[in-house]
Amino acid sequence: MKKISLHIGWMLMLTLAFGAAAYAWSNEIAINIGAEPVAVDPLYAMGRVEAMVITNLYQGLVTWRDGQLVPGVAGKWIISKDGTEYRFQLQTSYWSNGDPVVAKDFEVSWFRNIHPHSKGKFNSLMSIIDGVDQYRRGEIDQTQVGIKALGRNVLWVKLKRPCSQFLSYLTLPTFMPVNARLVADNYNQSLSGECTNGPYKVGEWEKRRFMRLEPNPRFRWGQARGIDVRLIFLSSEMAASAFKAGIIHAIKSPDNRVVKDLAPYSIMRKAPSLSCSFIFFNLQRPPLNRQEIRQGFALVTNKERLIQRNLDGQGYPATGFVPYGLLDHNGQEFRSNSEIPDMILDGEQARRLFWQVGYPGETEFPPMELICREGELNQKIMENLATMWRIDLGISVVVTPLPWTEFKKRCMEGRFYLARAGWEGDYPDAMAMLELFRSDSPGNFCRYQNEEYDALLMKAEALFGTERNRVLHEAEKQLIQDLPIIPLHYGYEEYLLDKRMNDLSFTPQGFPMFWTVAVKRS
Repeated sequence: MKKISLHIGWMLMLTLAFGAAAYAWSNEIAINIGAEPVAVDPLYAMGRVEAMVITNLYQGLVTWRDGQLVPGVAGKWIISKDGTEYRFQLQTSYWSNGDPVVAKDFEVSWFRNIHPHSKGKFNSLMSIIDGVDQYRRGEIDQTQVGIKALGRNVLWVKLKRPCSQFLSYLTLPTFMPVNARLVADNYNQSLSGECTNGPYKVGEWEKRRFMRLEPNPRFRWGQARGIDVRLIFLSSEMAASAFKAGIIHAIKSPDNRVVKDLAPYSIMRKAPSLSCSFIFFNLQRPPLNRQEIRQGFALVTNKERLIQRNLDGQGYPATGFVPYGLLDHNGQEFRSNSEIPDMILDGEQARRLFWQVGYPGETEFPPMELICREGELNQKIMENLATMWRIDLGISVVVTPLPWTEFKKRCMEGRFYLARAGWEGDYPDAMAMLELFRSDSPGNFCRYQNEEYDALLMKAEALFGTERNRVLHEAEKQLIQDLPIIPLHYGYEEYLLDKRMNDLSFTPQGFPMFWTVAVKRS
């Protein structure tokens, strides 16, 4: 009875807030995003929810359009021949309060992040800027850091080394500007999102209930089609009821159990989220140090079956490690242009490879432990995978679900044979995925070491355009051939939309860009 009363209470509250008529579109759409953002200040952006909101509030030096990097606040930029210096020329643009956006806003915002006494979450990507690490340690002063406003409209940035993915960094919350006047007296002041330079600003925020985003009338690309966006923080069950009643118009990550019931009123949009689920091999634990053994595991890993049985077919089998959603400089999918062939399932060949290195033989194949994070779905997928390996290879694999802290500790210490992990790129570029397996990467738990692979990534950092893409494809191909991992499936974000919502676009990370939405009215 209590649960029913609460449910009715929520529905009444939403009805009063938005009006009772189903599909009564006015100048506002309501979207359930589930979790409430902790903050909307770029300094305190902790996770995907915060990044999604900030993407709609602020605009950086560059931005996304149709999946490609285009000028944002910066109308153009010049890169030095050695690839370490950038000069950004700012276009005329304004904060929502009428102040002009100037280079000093970027300088102050970036120093706000790297300040030794900053209370924000430092983003290690800023360490690519010359002097940042020394400044944070108190070894040099601000004048010696490679961030300088040269007059009102030029921002100069000096990098420690060439980094061709630097422009992709600039789309992240860490590199977004804030109005320097608002933080002049206190770097750590948390901003409310009422003064922004992006398509929206925060018009109202009622904690634990909703946040209303209203169009920024001074946004350089024009108003967001005059549509307010109300972000709601409901459970999946309540969101489904509100959607069916026409009170809300979109649901992020809807519960699959209710999607079919809502099909007559909705369309499903899936946006790649720059992530990949995969299996780590511990290359320091025999017999997994033998490539023939790793290839045997891969030859009997039926990714399609895993997706059908555990994800209701809602997934994309992974061939390489770089997921869908990343476009190259020609506007073509990085994934689609890969030369990595699909691995053909072949249990007979897998067993032959095992036999070639002595299994079965006088020495039996040692029992394997597959560790994964706790969670019903995680464990179910891994149990199915272990069954595949037992049937096709005749080996024993025990699945051990662990709390995150214990899972990470064992991976870092190398106390595992096999581990199921997922990786989400920090920034929208193929390098964000591939650099995980550099020899010196802290997250390279499989202890993969290949000088040729490291050299390819280093070479790519100094290149642009077609040649850079070619080198990155070569690096990914090397990784997949060496098999320190088995990629399983790519991740994506799901949005259930009212059929009257059109033109919603997404960033390569799967963040919706609300200002692109159009509403078909009846």
